[in-house]
Amino acid sequence: MQKCTEYPWLVCAGGKLGCKVCQKVGTLKIEQSQGVKLSSEWVACSIEPFGNNQRDKLQALRKKIFDHKSTRAHLAAEKILASSARNSLQEATARHNKEVNETTCRVFRSAYKIAKKERPYSDLPADIELQQLNGIDVGRVLHSDHLCADIISHVATEMRRKLIADIISNGRKLAILIDESTSVSCETVLTVCMRAAVTGSGPLTYFFVWIFIIIINTFIMPLMRLLHKQWTQKSTNIKSTCKLMKILPLLCKLHEFL
Repeated sequence: MQKCTEYPWLVCAGGKLGCKVCQKVGTLKIEQSQGVKLSSEWVACSIEPFGNNQRDKLQALRKKIFDHKSTRAHLAAEKILASSARNSLQEATARHNKEVNETTCRVFRSAYKIAKKERPYSDLPADIELQQLNGIDVGRVLHSDHLCADIISHVATEMRRKLIADIISNGRKLAILIDESTSVSCETVLTVCMRAAVTGSGPLTYFFVWIFIIIINTFIMPLMRLLHKQWTQKSTNIKSTCKLMKILPLLCKLHEFL
């Protein structure tokens, strides 16, 4: 009993000794190295004493136990058993996913800075190269100007969805601003903006909702009359406002048939 307390891996069966750790591991697998392997006697629990009397037999067993606990094979088996208990594969996967997410967040923040400062999308590759020179890990993907446009579009869509969801869930008062303008490519467009107190008691905030391209200029007046009619009928109902926002894309599709 004293030896079992001192050596918890020790097991006894049929008057013979064995190693519980070596039995559970069975093989060293990736810890296998030249000249190192598990003892088949300790795995099969077939260690027997030898000697002419009881004292010599006990001394021989003590020596075998002492020698086995410090062998490279037994230490490697303990390492494998401890590693399996820690779920090292799951930890490695989680650690890798965390690193990938961190590098993706760095690229997204760089793209967001470009949009906020109204810089061209072609600035992203240069910004990424600068961060790499400064020793920052930004991964190996999402570095082109085309992906910068996709990232900014994704961020804008999620921010717009979050803002509108907050306004709907809290029943905040709002105003929709619709104006005809001209894009950079000299196309006639209809811009839709919203004015609301996003934080409740905070100041009123203007934010862009959507832009529609209008091919026929005469389409703007019927559309404005229809929107005015819908707005004046149920101007105090937040749900009807949301329905109005949903029909805007459908209304702007009418220019294809005009």
